[in-house]
Amino acid sequence: MQRLAFAILAVFALFLSGCETQVERPRYAAITFAQHQPIALDVATLKIIPAYKETGLPPHVEHEFPANPLETLKRWGQDRLNPVGQNGEIILTILEASVVEQELEKKTGITGVFTEDQSERYDAVVKVKIEAFDPTRGLTASASTETKRSRTVPEGLTLNEREAIWYTLTEDLMNDVDKQLSATIHQHLKAFLAE
Repeated sequence: MQRLAFAILAVFALFLSGCETQVERPRYAAITFAQHQPIALDVATLKIIPAYKETGLPPHVEHEFPANPLETLKRWGQDRLNPVGQNGEIILTILEASVVEQELEKKTGITGVFTEDQSERYDAVVKVKIEAFDPTRGLTASASTETKRSRTVPEGLTLNEREAIWYTLTEDLMNDVDKQLSATIHQHLKAFLAE
């Protein structure tokens, strides 16, 4: 009887070990700028050059983000820059779209046991250059911007919690980028604004 009970328990234990709890990962919407009025530019074409190449190696983590900064910058260019002219070209060059993870020092000893420290900091940097050319009018203009955002996170986060923070970081960063680039275009590329 004991052998039968042991065999049943062993089979039950094997069954339970085969069952994994599946944690559902949330799906994040792409960050777009379609809600903003496009900036009409008196050029014929728009070119977006992703000069920044993701390494996929630590301490870089941008490739793990649910809303990839590089792809979001490309979408910004497509949504916000609207070529409506007959001649010329505007070029958006993405020089950097990185996020670096920095481990933070944690308290040790008794204090560390009872303290929830900030465990990592994420430093996001976006650098872009905008150039406009119209040889028929003999016009050229260019401008560049750099935008930074940082965010620390507490220790013990789940992957879902971390991804939610990454998504918000990208959203906040891109809202900053949108404001800066819009102001830069209106200041330095005035000659290319369509009336």
